[in-house]
Amino acid sequence: VAKLRLSIDTIRKKNMAIETAAQVLDPVLANGIAQMERYVAEALPFKKKARLQALSDIRQKRQENSLTPDQALNRLWAFLEDELRMQRESVVYRQEIAINGQSVLADVLRVGMVMMFYRVKGQGVGYAKRTNDSWTYVESTTPEDVKQIKLAFEQFGKQVRVGSFVL
Repeated sequence: VAKLRLSIDTIRKKNMAIETAAQVLDPVLANGIAQMERYVAEALPFKKKARLQALSDIRQKRQENSLTPDQALNRLWAFLEDELRMQRESVVYRQEIAINGQSVLADVLRVGMVMMFYRVKGQGVGYAKRTNDSWTYVESTTPEDVKQIKLAFEQFGKQVRVGSFVL
């Protein structure tokens, strides 16, 4: 009985520490998630739905108490590190984009978080352009621009990541 009481006291103290941490860390977590959501909403439209969903999952799991405050903050920190990594790398991915109101699967070349180009088979190439509070995809029609964008996709497809590209 004494061992059980000691065990119960230990668990109660641990739970009180978690509750205290939650009172302190939950507002910090909520603020951090809100700031990252604003950043993702305004940043390049690269896999935006998945990135916003990851933030929403952290918030939801913390509200359900399936994550402790420190676990939730660790996940938010990992998300932030991924965002910082994306700013340093240039890669080719496939994602859905909206061209002329239609959703199409395109190859996208993301240059850090500064520029993003697209290539759709049979529909040409272009780039993402910021307009007021949203992003649109603009088709490149100038022969020189089309040539440079296609060359960049070709070189990145071959994993040639050195040299210079005129974009």
